[in-house]
Amino acid sequence: MKILICTGIYPPRIGGPAQYTVELEKEMKRQGHTVSVLTYGVEYSLPIGIRHIYFFFRAFVAAWKVDAILALDTLSVGLPAIVAARLVGKKSIIRTGGDFLWESYVERTGDKILLKNFYSVFKQKINLKERAIFYGTRFALKHVHALVFSTAWQRDIFMPVYGLDPQKNYIIENEYKPAIGNFPPTSKTYLWAGRLLTLKNIDALKRAFKHAQRKDSSVQLSIITDLPKSVLIEKIKECYVFILPSISDISPNVVLDALRYGKPCIVTSETGISDRLGDHVVYIDPCNEADIEEKILQLSLNDEYKKILKKTYSFSFTHSIEDMVREFITLCSRIQ
Repeated sequence: MKILICTGIYPPRIGGPAQYTVELEKEMKRQGHTVSVLTYGVEYSLPIGIRHIYFFFRAFVAAWKVDAILALDTLSVGLPAIVAARLVGKKSIIRTGGDFLWESYVERTGDKILLKNFYSVFKQKINLKERAIFYGTRFALKHVHALVFSTAWQRDIFMPVYGLDPQKNYIIENEYKPAIGNFPPTSKTYLWAGRLLTLKNIDALKRAFKHAQRKDSSVQLSIITDLPKSVLIEKIKECYVFILPSISDISPNVVLDALRYGKPCIVTSETGISDRLGDHVVYIDPCNEADIEEKILQLSLNDEYKKILKKTYSFSFTHSIEDMVREFITLCSRIQ
């Protein structure tokens, strides 16, 4: 097949979506498909709305040469790409990724509302710009040929709010790579890595850690951001525990990286991959700083650490990039 991947972020820019696109593109080509990538360039400097129109014209031109368009978000590239695909008469797929509306609201207001609770009250809370985001997202999701979620958790949140057709919704999980070894920690460093956003709950983590250090001065917190993947992996190899206290996190790939390198993980209970992680990680209530502190101190104890380390090593679920591409291509072939 000839496939156009539309993404808002692509190397040399750093981030999970950029890495996801590169790996998807590479594997699609390996399996014999013709793939081109359309990503933001000048759009980064354009105001919202204008950037969507500009990207639409670029997608419209590119769409004539392909069989299908795969958009890797709902609004930034998803909305213009879906309109272009419809006008040209080409197959279209959106892979949702995160939740741009919820993220925008949390960052604007500082209101740490859980994703699962947001849509029961959002109409009374969002401003005019966020209302436009909602209606733009709803248009894209209702007019795409197929909608792909990485977790059933997010799908079940989105379906009633956006009025989605169950027949057009699919689950294609992220890549779960096999474990590759044991890397003993160099110190009792609890590592957090990601974007410095309100929804990542870093302020609560810092406060909980400050309290924990009063009871156990050996524990240390390391916060890193905007690192290339290769550097991040080295930091993971060195750490004692990986910790993710986000108020909600749909499909945190960095946790999977930590598990792969044999690192115990403390993870928000508000995640879409808890069904996969099971009891191989330690869960925290992201709204309860005392619980975060308790779990930090729990894993600082050697006996408790050994228990969770054993469960970490026993995590064995895999889902390869080859599997992902085959699922995307199979889905493409089903679209009429």
